Amino acid sequence: MRIGAIATAVVAVLFGIIGSATVADRTNSLGHAGDAAAQLTRLEAVRTAVVEADSLAASAYLSGGLEPPGRRETYEARLASAQSGLVDVSGSAIANESVALGGVGSALTTASGLVEQARANSRQGFPVGAAYQRQASALVRSDVLPALDEIAAATATRTTDEVEGGTASQLYLWLAGLAALAALALGTVWLSGLTKRTVNIGLAIATLTVFGFTAFASSVMASSGSTANDTVRGPYAAATAFAQARTAAFDAKSNEALTLIARGNGAAFEERWVEQADEATRQLDIAAGLDPSAGRDAADAWASYRADHEAIRAFDDEGKYDEAVVAALAIGATDDGTAAPDGFATFDTESRSGLEVAAITVNSRLADADEALAIHRWLILFAGLFAAGAAYGGFTRRIQEYR
Repeated sequence: MRIGAIATAVVAVLFGIIGSATVADRTNSLGHAGDAAAQLTRLEAVRTAVVEADSLAASAYLSGGLEPPGRRETYEARLASAQSGLVDVSGSAIANESVALGGVGSALTTASGLVEQARANSRQGFPVGAAYQRQASALVRSDVLPALDEIAAATATRTTDEVEGGTASQLYLWLAGLAALAALALGTVWLSGLTKRTVNIGLAIATLTVFGFTAFASSVMASSGSTANDTVRGPYAAATAFAQARTAAFDAKSNEALTLIARGNGAAFEERWVEQADEATRQLDIAAGLDPSAGRDAADAWASYRADHEAIRAFDDEGKYDEAVVAALAIGATDDGTAAPDGFATFDTESRSGLEVAAITVNSRLADADEALAIHRWLILFAGLFAAGAAYGGFTRRIQEYR
């Protein structure tokens, strides 16, 4: 009986240790999912700031001479945001991502230098400035955006994988619980046959404790997992759609300016505009399905901008180049840098708002799911120790009666 008491107590303690470790592992995975989601938000912010700065630089060059101070300040603010964002992203990077981000920073610095060369030549009326501006935009699309896209894709996969690991954690918890219940049941049956006493209070309490805490912890894990999965399928997906729509939209706006800068040789830029505009529309449709209010408002504003773009192209195709340039420069911002009352500015406002709200919701819900589990790792450990004491006490009582 002493051996049986020690064996059941040890099994109960192991249940507490294994169960606690399982819950802790799930807590950590949700924490990692939250960190990855926050990292993806930072990456999307950097990517958007990069293409927005590129768009502003192209529009500034299109205006000719010394661009309006407001637009210049906005360009510098977006460039600074992209550079500081890269520092934040690098601080949370894993594996070889830091090396890739270093290359992104270098390419972005080179691109901004080319923009300054384009600006200097434009102020002096030298047409070579257009080549510098095209080179800067090409560098952004060849060396900056692809690297950010690759890291963002890996981060998104990491977030999803961490969230979807809950089923395995629950399985391990139940395996530990069932093993402990089996040991307690075996001890109860053996002790009952040996002592001819049907009920053992200590073993009964231990059994109920193990079963109750296993079921309760499992339900909490399921609830946290459901919250995390709903977050990934809802606000997280919406934030990603808004971010990708903004990236595509500003890329399209940049190519609109580059098409006009090329003066009759911008067919490739217009093709890029069509590709990015269609991508923005597709992502906004996704966002509208997940966030009907902000998503639909942003999609409607984007449709309005597409109509404005068609008017610009009509001017250019009819040989009214100056009118096309004036129309293009009137979209997105006024000379003092404030938003103009047009579709693109409204799209910028609505999509930015939708992205910020979705990102806040993601961080809040994943943090809640993580915190809901944190205390249960200690409860399971306590339950294992308590069950071990109860089981040992049940055997001790029978030993004393036997004596």
